[in-house]
Amino acid sequence: MAAATKAVESNWFQLAPADGGGIAGARQADAAMSGNDMMHSPSFWVAIALLPLVYMIVGSVVGLFGTPWSEDVRSAIANGVVGMVIGALAGYYFGQTTSRNRTQAP
Repeated sequence: MAAATKAVESNWFQLAPADGGGIAGARQADAAMSGNDMMHSPSFWVAIALLPLVYMIVGSVVGLFGTPWSEDVRSAIANGVVGMVIGALAGYYFGQTTSRNRTQAP
């Protein structure tokens, strides 16, 4: 461990990410993978995989199936769902507006 620590401390200015891209490399890899087609975007498929869980929880709380929930639990879950939706929309909007206005590094 001491030898590894000494090696890193002596060459810290020469160390670089193994993939050679960092955040910019990740963005390029995602663009190359999706090819401007939403059906090939990993983010799209993760969202599709998680949406049934949301529908099952909301459907159960509003009484479409399952046993009835108490009023306080229904209120808490409704507030949580509304808060998450508003947070997701605000986060998406903030991310889009800040990344669009950012200039590329020279």
